[in-house]
Amino acid sequence: MSILENNRRYLKTRIKTAQELYEEGLYEDCINYIELTAVFAWLNFSGFYKLHSLEKILVEIGKTLKPFEKKLPKADPKEKNVLHICTEIKKVGGHSALLFNWIRLDSDNKHTVITTAQDLRDAENIAFSYNEKNAAKLISLKHQPKLQKAEELKQYIANGDYDYIVLHTNPNEVIPVLALSDENIKTPVLLLNHADHTFWLGTIITDILIQIRESNIDLDKQRRNISDQSVLPIPLKSPDFIKNYQNDGHNDQINIISTGSLYKYTPNENYNFYEEILTIAQKHSNVKINIVGVDKTSVFAKQYQHPNINYLGVLNPEELNKIENQMDIFLEGFPLPSFTALLQAAQKKIPFVLHYNPLSSLKLFNDDKSHGIIYPKNKQEWRDLVSDLVENFNTRKEIAEKQYGLVEKLYSENAWKDLLKKIYQKADSKQHRISNFTEDVFYSTENERMLSKIDSYMISHFRYTEQLGFLKKIKKLAQVYPKNKNVKYALSKTQIFNYIFEKHIN
Repeated sequence: MSILENNRRYLKTRIKTAQELYEEGLYEDCINYIELTAVFAWLNFSGFYKLHSLEKILVEIGKTLKPFEKKLPKADPKEKNVLHICTEIKKVGGHSALLFNWIRLDSDNKHTVITTAQDLRDAENIAFSYNEKNAAKLISLKHQPKLQKAEELKQYIANGDYDYIVLHTNPNEVIPVLALSDENIKTPVLLLNHADHTFWLGTIITDILIQIRESNIDLDKQRRNISDQSVLPIPLKSPDFIKNYQNDGHNDQINIISTGSLYKYTPNENYNFYEEILTIAQKHSNVKINIVGVDKTSVFAKQYQHPNINYLGVLNPEELNKIENQMDIFLEGFPLPSFTALLQAAQKKIPFVLHYNPLSSLKLFNDDKSHGIIYPKNKQEWRDLVSDLVENFNTRKEIAEKQYGLVEKLYSENAWKDLLKKIYQKADSKQHRISNFTEDVFYSTENERMLSKIDSYMISHFRYTEQLGFLKKIKKLAQVYPKNKNVKYALSKTQIFNYIFEKHIN
């Protein structure tokens, strides 16, 4: 049985269990179980881009919350009030950078940021590291059961007079679905599709889907059943440094950088970024390779060590900027790329090497050799391209100039502002509504089969099901087979006894 098919079969059993938890009125357990199931569907790709079977349960639970009080429209429509909801603000990666770029570039309007799963002090410290001058109001939901969190978020929405609600949430986020399931909420909901290649929750409450890549629009009309979509690419702030190739032709040492979250570099049977950078370091003695986002104590950093490879861990934007300004080449990570990091390097005229043989759903650009956009067909082509840039100053200069020109044209701040204005205009004519529920569709092309091999995450089979009825617990035990390598099934005999009988012998 293929990985994709095995994941699909196991996911189907979890959907049934979620339904049983709901039917027994175990709402908090059900919400937590759906969140964990969504983690499985996200990181152990199962051929589904949406699961209305799960979102429908969340909507029904959300309807048990205190009803939303109807309000009249605001009297002064000139200044817009935008609510951004995110799971957490991160030190590194494009999600938080895009959030704060949005706030900075849209300074004529008011912005509030609510985090659903982060301590306020931690969120404030990280937000401050982005040097955000347009000081958005920052709120963190209390550490409490999820139903209460959803109630708290709903009250913020009720009292905020927001014109737009923008979701920057993690793929497994349940709180906004619960809070925004009230039909009396009319504020349009815009979801920023930063996890555009995989599964996420929230399709049922999304009024406008914002794509960072135009190529996803037709795909997501089919995959996620969302017809109203707009494009808003990653905006690029003018850098404080642009590489000057007139005075840079005689350096002996070549500095290489790659930036991304730790999980994006996790090797699979098709890609091993660590192995490839080790190959580069062994071949070119004058190369220094810097990996941002991967700590030197991580498992693969320890396995793939070399004197010329530095694992720098997570850096704040200021630290990253200083490192980038010293670099000669940027390597796009794989198996999962980091688009923001690549674009930041390109706008400093640092030439980038794209990863080889990428999935169509993981390509930021279309192939365009005239602008230096080359996706190597295989590992050897990738190695040759990197070596060419390492060894030839003129090649680095030529490629950098071409890539810089394209990136400036597509991702300039002025172009971005115009696109955002059009999105706001579209949203002004819309009211929030719950979408029609549709069937969960399983996809099994080469794209999905490859995605199922890229990442994995271990989850517990029994977590949050301890309060199920006796017969349903027996059925849950029987679901151990066929086994899935990403699921923790093991229980001792004592634990099995307690699991089955604890609720029923009191």
